[in-house]
Amino acid sequence: MHNVKNESNLWDIYSKVKMKALKYPLPPPIDNRMVFVNNELDLSEIDVYGFDYDYTLAIYRKALNSAIYEMALKRMISAFKMDAFCNIQKGTAHRGKKILSEDDINSIYNGHHIPQHYLKFSSLESKRMGQLLDLFSLPEIGLLSNVIEYFENNSIPYNSLSILHDVRTATGQIHSTGEMHHAILKNTDKFIKRLPGLRQFFERLMRMRYLLGEDWQKLFNCIIVQAKKPNFFRNRYRQFRIYWPESGMLAWEKVTKIERGIIYAGGNLEDFLQLSGISNKGVLYFGDHVSYDLAEPTRRVGWRIAAIVPELTKEIRIQNSDEYRRKLLWLQVLTSLIDEQCSEEAGKSVRMREILRNWCAERQRVRDELEIFLNPHFGSIFRCYHNPSYFLMRLLRVTDVYMAKVTSLLQYDIEHTFFASRWPLPHEADLCHPAHFLKHL
Repeated sequence: MHNVKNESNLWDIYSKVKMKALKYPLPPPIDNRMVFVNNELDLSEIDVYGFDYDYTLAIYRKALNSAIYEMALKRMISAFKMDAFCNIQKGTAHRGKKILSEDDINSIYNGHHIPQHYLKFSSLESKRMGQLLDLFSLPEIGLLSNVIEYFENNSIPYNSLSILHDVRTATGQIHSTGEMHHAILKNTDKFIKRLPGLRQFFERLMRMRYLLGEDWQKLFNCIIVQAKKPNFFRNRYRQFRIYWPESGMLAWEKVTKIERGIIYAGGNLEDFLQLSGISNKGVLYFGDHVSYDLAEPTRRVGWRIAAIVPELTKEIRIQNSDEYRRKLLWLQVLTSLIDEQCSEEAGKSVRMREILRNWCAERQRVRDELEIFLNPHFGSIFRCYHNPSYFLMRLLRVTDVYMAKVTSLLQYDIEHTFFASRWPLPHEADLCHPAHFLKHL
């Protein structure tokens, strides 16, 4: 603790701390190929690996966002980012393309906090607020923004829920009718990124080797299309049907067993477990969408969950830059310095309190700069300043591990155990906390 008697002492401490922060050795960069652990996971206990397709095995190029946008536009609100405590992050609330002021937010939402019951309903009709949680949401939010911007600029009255319904219906039909995948099949190089190591990953899981060629189906014991998640996990009465890829037709006979080499359509989780003979235990399921892919299988049958979050690659690359890490270090140190001095608020002169207000303003500027580094409109998808984002909070609730690509697992042994880090709780000591940095000046 620094004993500060006047404003000169305060600035001396500030200068000394900042100089040391500028020279303080930075930690090593983070490898964006790592697997990040929420809950301990022993791969030797995993007997079955299951995979979603879109943005899990198939990683799409940005051109697909434009294509979906154009498709939805032919068929034819405000948006913001929240933290884990359902607070709207400053500067991220938009109506169309316009950033809403603090007064606008207070007027529309009665403050910055969004009640949980506005978010938890599953059906579009009952949901008070739509949630955009995956990369397929990018063209959707772009279309929402442009439609609302047009209505606002032309003083056209509109109901935001009606716009949300129409846009979601349009974008949903692109998926449900197969229009998107037909467009992808016509130009796969334009829309799909080849994922190096993907075949090697599956071959290692199967402990088998195959010649390269049109034999990808041999790498899977079971293939299901048109599953329509999350209904696959929720609807007990959707029946499995055999799918013939040559004709695109569905067979009429009843499916009594899940067999290798046959492609199935539809179905439901309960029948899948019964017809395949797979136990609830020892299953690791990979997906990218928190609600559609990941929440239901762990909640209903206790599958272990691995989330694929492609955005990790870009965010970690930016966070590994010296400029970003130096700013982040200074933010943490400055916050601790402010906290230390504010605890001695009594007896401070008016001038000293003004200095502290200046430090707080600098802290906010640095926080904003760090967010802009990652995305000029919404910042990180994982954080709202120091708090976890609402997206990350939901991700951590349902996943055991998460990674940028499924091939990240190639760096680990097939029987590797992933151990979760011990994060200090607010009432526990943090041995690496910046406060210790200040105490040893």
